[in-house]
Amino acid sequence: MGLPRFTWVITYGTGFVLLSFLFFPVWQRLNNKVKLWFAISAVTFFSGAILFDIIGIIYLKMNGWHKDLIYGVLDTIEESLEMAGLIIFVYSLLLLIQMEFHGGSISISDNKK
Repeated sequence: MGLPRFTWVITYGTGFVLLSFLFFPVWQRLNNKVKLWFAISAVTFFSGAILFDIIGIIYLKMNGWHKDLIYGVLDTIEESLEMAGLIIFVYSLLLLIQMEFHGGSISISDNKK
C-alpha cells in the first residue's frame, strides 16, 4: 500500500533531474547572488515536497494509516516549506529582473479625470 504513494517522487524526481540538465547552461550565466537565492528556494521547496512528504507517509504507515496530531504537524511543516520555497523563488526572480534591467518601477494609476 505504501509503494503507490512514493511513485510520484520517482516520476517528478526524474523530471526535475532532466530539466536541471536542460537549464544548467542558463544557471551558469546567472549572477552568484541570484544563483544562491535560486538554490535556497529549490532546497527549501524540495525539502518540503519530497523529504517531509516521505517522512509523513512513513509515519502514517507506522501508525496504521491513522492521521493524528503528529501527522498534522508534519503535513503543516511540509506545506509551509513548499510555500516558503515559492516565496523565495519569487524574490529570486525579482532580484534577477532588478539586476538585468538596472532597477525599474511599476505604477498603477487611475486615469479617470
